[in-house]
Amino acid sequence: MKIVLDTNVLVSGIFWSDSPSKIVALWAENKITILITKKILNEYFRVLNEIDKNGEIAKKWCSMMIENCPVIEDKNYIQICRDPDNNKFLDCALIGKDVSFKSDFFSVGYFFSGLIIWNIVALLGFCLFALLFNKIKK
Repeated sequence: MKIVLDTNVLVSGIFWSDSPSKIVALWAENKITILITKKILNEYFRVLNEIDKNGEIAKKWCSMMIENCPVIEDKNYIQICRDPDNNKFLDCALIGKDVSFKSDFFSVGYFFSGLIIWNIVALLGFCLFALLFNKIKK
């Protein structure tokens, strides 16, 4: 399985023993593949350096990732996140799965259509709940 780790998940997986640490352990056992780009690797390195002031942990983990993770070419396909700095994770996931915005499988229009449809379904569900609740209440 190929995955892209948000920086918070990687940092949590390295320093704490919770769910993210299980993801890092699966990667260490070669059961999953973590995809990275140069931008993502730079962010990992920067954040790890902020936590570990001497930088040894950052050097160790980033060198392990360079040796053991496919480094994907940086692209700027997606510009939808509130924090534009997070778009690089979605780009990496799309490129790593060989999905193109030009394919019929996944396009921006398809994505937004899905969001609109699910929002309509959720709204209808809420209205139905409110209607039934009012009928039962009477």
